[in-house]
Amino acid sequence: MKNLGLRNSPAFGSQVRYVLLGAPPCGKSGGSATLLELGQALDSRGIPAVLLADHGRLSYRLEGGARCRTALPVLPEHLILPEGHPRRREPPRRPRKRARQRLRLFLDMIESRMRWRRPTPEAAAVFIGDDHEAGGPRLARAAKILNHAGSPDAFMDWWARGELKSVDREAAYRDHLSRFDAVLFQAAAHADEAERLGAVDRERALVLRPSCDERRLTAAQRAPSPFADDVCAVVYVGSLQPRKDQESAVRGFAKAAETRDDLQLYLVGGAGRGRKPYAEHLSAVAAELGVAHRVHLVGHRHDHERYLAHACIVLQTSRSEGVARSLREAAFLGKAIVATRLSGTVELLREDGGRLVEVGDTEAIGAAINLVAGQDELRRALGERVRAHYACAWSTTRYADTAARLFEPLLRD
Repeated sequence: MKNLGLRNSPAFGSQVRYVLLGAPPCGKSGGSATLLELGQALDSRGIPAVLLADHGRLSYRLEGGARCRTALPVLPEHLILPEGHPRRREPPRRPRKRARQRLRLFLDMIESRMRWRRPTPEAAAVFIGDDHEAGGPRLARAAKILNHAGSPDAFMDWWARGELKSVDREAAYRDHLSRFDAVLFQAAAHADEAERLGAVDRERALVLRPSCDERRLTAAQRAPSPFADDVCAVVYVGSLQPRKDQESAVRGFAKAAETRDDLQLYLVGGAGRGRKPYAEHLSAVAAELGVAHRVHLVGHRHDHERYLAHACIVLQTSRSEGVARSLREAAFLGKAIVATRLSGTVELLREDGGRLVEVGDTEAIGAAINLVAGQDELRRALGERVRAHYACAWSTTRYADTAARLFEPLLRD
């Protein structure tokens, strides 16, 4: 609550143009966290940024959520959504007393740091989100940029849910991207894939490589280790779901555990709504393979950075992914990484910054864990190389500089 950001942002008035960040309704999603971090980066470079928030998430957005602890000015969503929009909901006339007190506290803290005035929708120069209709006529003058949080394959899987299940995925994907003035990708490889699919041309593709919370990770290195001294900890951070394919991680680990007694696998991540059966399935697979006592389902942890900071190996076996946050964090920490060969992962690790395996290849996963766990020099070399790759293209400083370079000219235009 002490770090409110906003150190460089000017007071908002009707003439101040700004970047409006339209996070999805689910405030804890990866795409939403990316936009919160983008707002923080823009603010650090003195570029006005505002969060578009529905009233139910207003206090969460003001806090910045668990992953981005900064407070940015908020534009309530119901003020700009057009009539009939499925997300348009008027705020309750009599909000709960506790929620009202929390909101008042946050607003008082912001106003004590700066001359804060609610930004007007018409002053938004850029709108970044996933819904091209969210702004309605009040954002007609703003450039619409799609927050493409993930690879094209992962984005199509997410976008094809609901009413798009029965239509052609690629056609729906091309149609959706065509509705935006530009598309913001997390990796150059994702932009290239979208261009090959005919969904975006080079002029409309923007690449902004995300970073991570380096201060929290540095603090985690100084925190006590959650592992015993005689344990070689293999850590997988990610929500438990079939797309993340923790089952392959368990099966690959079981093969590696046949020859090493010190290996322990820690799955750090919650099952989430409707995914409890998958967590139970993972426990059953571990029991079937005889490694139940060495596979730990830790659950969701606010201090997951501590597990990464003290891991021997960081494992990631997703079937589709953008540029996984846990891998960016592991790269900053200089950890040896074993991961599936996905385009965003390859761009982060390159060919020499980790051991890359094919999706679902449990034999290769087990062999890679065994190889890395058994060679101290190899672990150090992999960690040093991936740390250098991170510093070159993914650091917080590089992220903020690139964001400023991309969006500052749009405010002037």
